Amino acid sequence: MADEEREGVRQWAVRIGSVLGALPVLYVLSIGPVTWWEVMYGSFSNEHLESLETFYAPLESLCDWIPGFDIAIIWYIDLWL
Repeated sequence: MADEEREGVRQWAVRIGSVLGALPVLYVLSIGPVTWWEVMYGSFSNEHLESLETFYAPLESLCDWIPGFDIAIIWYIDLWL
């Protein structure tokens, strides 16, 4: 019984770790569809654009700090356009 409980806890720990590990990846990858939507439809208001600039500000900082990251992000965005 105790082994089954430990296995259940272990499975939950793996699931939570997987989700927490996937969130940063999904955050970075989300810039492609957002850019595509804005280019194709131009439907974001100024208020939404300001919110998106704030939301993606950490990516801009990473582009400044990590050599080549900006090239990778631009390449990825270009895939969507």
